[in-house]
Amino acid sequence: MTRDAIRFEHTRHEIDGRLLVGPLNLGIPAGETLVLVGPSGSGKTTTLRLINRLAEPTAGDVFVQGKGSADWDPVRLRRQIGYVIQEVGLFPHLTVAGNIELVPLLENWAPKKRQARVDELLEMVGLPPSEFRDRRPRELSGGQRQRVGVARALAVDPPILLCDEAFGSVDPITRFELQNEFRSLVAKLAKTVVFVTHDVREALAMADRIALMEHGRVTFEGTTDEFRASDTQSVRDLRALE
Repeated sequence: MTRDAIRFEHTRHEIDGRLLVGPLNLGIPAGETLVLVGPSGSGKTTTLRLINRLAEPTAGDVFVQGKGSADWDPVRLRRQIGYVIQEVGLFPHLTVAGNIELVPLLENWAPKKRQARVDELLEMVGLPPSEFRDRRPRELSGGQRQRVGVARALAVDPPILLCDEAFGSVDPITRFELQNEFRSLVAKLAKTVVFVTHDVREALAMADRIALMEHGRVTFEGTTDEFRASDTQSVRDLRALE
């Protein structure tokens, strides 16, 4: 049996006595794409942030690669994890290459190795290096910026990717293309992915498994086929939006 790359055990997160997430017990096997779906305020993004210690459990634990998150140095942990967000967050003063090679630079990779990795990743996400390497983010379309964001998240080949509404800011046609490309890329690279979305169609397109979150708890967990077949009222309500 494949071991869990990520596991929540009796995990809770509170702010000022208000429970935002938990209690949460959830395992994510290595190589799986788990999509967290649910309404705004249900705890999806907080759950994601508990994995890379941008939020800390107030009870229980989160295990990453078999090690409790509190036992990880936060910097080392975050460099094991690629992070793709809706607004991409590219540094406007850096070129495309500069944005992608940022973590390899912090990891003291040699210049030639960094350049080779930038070119490899740009090819991987469908942006010819000779055309895009030296562009600035303002010179890119929304879809191109998102592709650069994916390339940056993969720069040091992390085993885990976290995606928070990663394709939510692009037009529907580009979003569909990015979903397909990302799904193929993840399968090829055998990454563990936790993907947050409020869009049930995107969840069904991207997931190996879906976890529905409501009020900080997982109220459904299963494969896409199980999601489609579930009689749980909240799942049925979501399916009606498909």
